[in-house]
Amino acid sequence: MDHGLTVPLSLMFGQPSRWPVKVIPLAVNVLLFPPPTGNRCYALGEAIARAVHSYPEDLNVQIWGTGGMSHQLGGARVGFINQEFDREFWAK
Repeated sequence: MDHGLTVPLSLMFGQPSRWPVKVIPLAVNVLLFPPPTGNRCYALGEAIARAVHSYPEDLNVQIWGTGGMSHQLGGARVGFINQEFDREFWAK
């Protein structure tokens, strides 16, 4: 698990000795080519929904998306975040 999961969990629950929820991290490639298409990501969401709905018990399942649109994890621009672009993108 990396900061993309532990930071949101810490914001929600503080710093407990154990997380009070069960977590299944699911990383979607955004660094290496070929990146997944929007349609492929949508199909993944549909498959997850079918799996959750097929479970015999009533579940409380949440999907958290973390990261920034311009967050650079590696390369020459490591650590760079273009906040202006991110805000403009989400405003549209």
